[in-house]
Amino acid sequence: MVRLTEKAVHKFLSIRREKLRENAAMRVAVIGGGCAGLKYFIGLDDRREHDDFASENQGILILIDRISLPYVQGSEIDWLQIGKREGFAILNNPNQGERKGGCGSGHGGCKSENCGCKSGKGAASPCGSA
Repeated sequence: MVRLTEKAVHKFLSIRREKLRENAAMRVAVIGGGCAGLKYFIGLDDRREHDDFASENQGILILIDRISLPYVQGSEIDWLQIGKREGFAILNNPNQGERKGGCGSGHGGCKSENCGCKSGKGAASPCGSA
């Protein structure tokens, strides 16, 4: 199970309203290529795949593919703002271990521009993608 902070819940609900996708779930995925070998993607998804793990946290359906699940299970998702950059972050990841985590691995989370749902000047947002 993945937990959401109050700030993450509020921001996710706001993004869903903004994108006119009130029924979208939160998709959490791990993809290769981050500074420690992995990057995290957190965004909107309208479709549940047959092999997705699904859980609900504070009224938000969270979908995680079966390959990503072992890397994020037990983690916490928060919304962070660092200077002009902001986005969702995977924190307190018990599965991280050496060379398993994403950016910022020394502190248990992805705190880079690749974390998804960024906003601000010139930032692309995967939150609108399916």
